[in-house]
Amino acid sequence: MTLKAFLFLFAVTVVTVVSAAFIAERVLEPGFARGIMIAVLSGLVVFPAARWAEYRGWIKGDWSPGGAARKAAEAAKAAEKAKAAEKAKAAEQVTVASAAPAGAAEPSEPNPSGSASAADRSSSSGDPR
Repeated sequence: MTLKAFLFLFAVTVVTVVSAAFIAERVLEPGFARGIMIAVLSGLVVFPAARWAEYRGWIKGDWSPGGAARKAAEAAKAAEKAKAAEKAKAAEQVTVASAAPAGAAEPSEPNPSGSASAADRSSSSGDPR
């Protein structure tokens, strides 16, 4: 949490609790119910304010000490990315392997002299010349 977020939430909380206490004094008798009403009204204002601060980037949403949850999420994301890259590479290899069956000869370059080789003439199914 940034200093800006802390000061923002501190001010919102103080103003909200004072306002909720003022409203609860007029509505309820002193006691447990008044305290619950102050807590509920404060929660209805402070929670959305904190979500807004998180949306603005002032709060990162990492609730674990030392950032363990963030580090675990980053490691899982990196592992997922590596797995996807590996899967794409395997799919590419399968595509290449299925395009050229095993034992098949590589396609040869055309003869620079322009005459067809004996292998090209025997495999063509056209004019017998």
